[in-house]
Amino acid sequence: MRKLLTFGICGGPLLLLFILSVNTEAIPTFARKYQTSCSTCHYAFPKLNKFGRAYANNGFRYPGDDKDYAKEEAVSLGSDAQKKVFPEAIWPTDIPGQPPVSFRWISRMHYQPDEKGNEFTFENPHEFEVFTAGTIGDDMSFFFELEWEHVGEFGYGGWLDYKFSDPFHLRLGNIDFMPFHDGQRLTREHYNYGVFAEKEGDGILLWGAANGPSDKGGFKWETTIFNGENDGGDNIDLNSSKDVFASASYKIGGMGVLGSTGASETSAFWKDDFAVTLGGFGHFGKSEDQTKRRNFGGIVDFFADDLNVFSFFMLSQEQAQFTPEYVDSKRAFLEADYVVYPWLIPLVRYEYTEPDQGDVVRRIVPAVVFMVRANMKLVPTGRIDLDNSDLNRYNLEVDVAF
Repeated sequence: MRKLLTFGICGGPLLLLFILSVNTEAIPTFARKYQTSCSTCHYAFPKLNKFGRAYANNGFRYPGDDKDYAKEEAVSLGSDAQKKVFPEAIWPTDIPGQPPVSFRWISRMHYQPDEKGNEFTFENPHEFEVFTAGTIGDDMSFFFELEWEHVGEFGYGGWLDYKFSDPFHLRLGNIDFMPFHDGQRLTREHYNYGVFAEKEGDGILLWGAANGPSDKGGFKWETTIFNGENDGGDNIDLNSSKDVFASASYKIGGMGVLGSTGASETSAFWKDDFAVTLGGFGHFGKSEDQTKRRNFGGIVDFFADDLNVFSFFMLSQEQAQFTPEYVDSKRAFLEADYVVYPWLIPLVRYEYTEPDQGDVVRRIVPAVVFMVRANMKLVPTGRIDLDNSDLNRYNLEVDVAF
């Protein structure tokens, strides 16, 4: 059965790959640090597997003693003896032994019919990203990204994280609080978060995670205050108020959210036995024109052997100044992917958007992920509008990280 499914899925997209001959992640910096494969932490980059999530929840460290697994020796900035004489000395720490820099290159081919005829476009590159990330001593970690897109858009973001103890962290910088991080999706098409995705900004985040009984599953929480709307240039908040966001989730079964020391790049790294995560979130804020905004929602994330099914629902409400009532809109999606082989992952996502004004939008997003190498993938993706076929479009993406 798997061979038949493999043949059916591979034929057309692989033919396109040979015709195009396009030379086309957390990030490869960590693969170099531990001398391991990207698949140790990634289901199919940039989507994190169970161990990758635990690694991130540990502040970019392996469960247990991280130093036992690191192959790249850190540079010591002081000795442990300095801890005994503090505050008469600077607290010792360390930094990465080599510049912790990684790159990502994304090329795309688009096809979308229009009223003038068939539209066929190449983007090379669509996006180029530069990452730096790592750890500082036993309790600090950092992440920073520079991003350039072909349309001339330039972006950046980053943060510094301090771990007091499990389950308490303090993070300063750019806050990305989307329930399923859009940057970790496997498709060219973004999740249908709408303007909710644009709410992230500079702020302060308190968060943490802890394993459940017998080191299975566990909970994760976060609460943040941040700039809900800025000028897009200097990151200056456009009003005197700040936005507030909070979320919590609990994982039943599977690997503990802080992991275990049993990671292996040769085992079924994408599996998480039988596990389900349930979570909820809330967001409150104001826009520049004093419109009140609030969002409430929940998530379900289910693993069973080779299958991962996850879903998101959100109710958004807005109340314009001097208006007595809130206006509602709803968004939801359900996605399922199946690992036929570690290098072959078909998936499909159903999206539902009900705006406060206008028509309901229902879409299906099918895709297939071909892991050509652990750090290189080919992803044909479609967007099929169930109510207006004129909006259908198709994309072939080549993505490489190094």
